[in-house]
Amino acid sequence: MVAAGFILRIVLTGQLWEIIAGTTVAGAGTGIAYAAMPALISLGAPHAELAEANGLNTLCRASGQLAGQRDRGAPSWPPRSSR
Repeated sequence: MVAAGFILRIVLTGQLWEIIAGTTVAGAGTGIAYAAMPALISLGAPHAELAEANGLNTLCRASGQLAGQRDRGAPSWPPRSSR
């Protein structure tokens, strides 16, 4: 679902509604994947290490979000003068 959304975003760029549709599909797929991740971790991790596995998932998720925000904000700093 995420891949389909990104493909839509790459291919369909002529109209605003196409961009919104592709972004919505990619966002929904990402949300579903993020929601399912703790359940998948609990199936794969040993019971004694379940808390550590979920903590590592949270740390990786937060690090990825931080990197994305950093990279997105970097081109706009320092502010350009309006001259």
